[in-house]
Amino acid sequence: MKTKLIDTVILTLIIIAGGSTSGYYWNDKVSKEKNYLQEQVALKDQENKKLKKEVNELTDKNENTDNETDNQQNDKDQIMQKVLEDAKKNSPNVESAGVNKVKISGDWATAVFVPKDTAQYDSPIYVLQKVNDTWTVKNMGTGLSQSDYPDSSSDIW
Repeated sequence: MKTKLIDTVILTLIIIAGGSTSGYYWNDKVSKEKNYLQEQVALKDQENKKLKKEVNELTDKNENTDNETDNQQNDKDQIMQKVLEDAKKNSPNVESAGVNKVKISGDWATAVFVPKDTAQYDSPIYVLQKVNDTWTVKNMGTGLSQSDYPDSSSDIW
């Protein structure tokens, strides 16, 4: 009976010792895993902040591009209107099919007036300059070139 009791105590001690060793092992493993996950969360937070910054920069850039596009479209609309007004004033008998090939660079622009009857009328090039935020027709004709307007950009010719 005494041996049985000793065997039971030893067995209990082994279980307790093994259990606490096992418990220590699991506590250590959980603690390490918790630290690892906290590090990963911190890294993801840094990545998230970086991505948010990039998104904000791209959004700002996109808004600026939209504003530039709006300004370019406004300029193009003004130029087309000026060309049509000038053509009607100078050639009231020539019907318009429209204005195309509008090219803008800085304060200079060119556009081509297209008459409805291209067999009878040429399509003159209009040269315009922006002065005080208003596009004005400088000249129109079929033989114009950049050499006639050396201050203009080669991009519009």
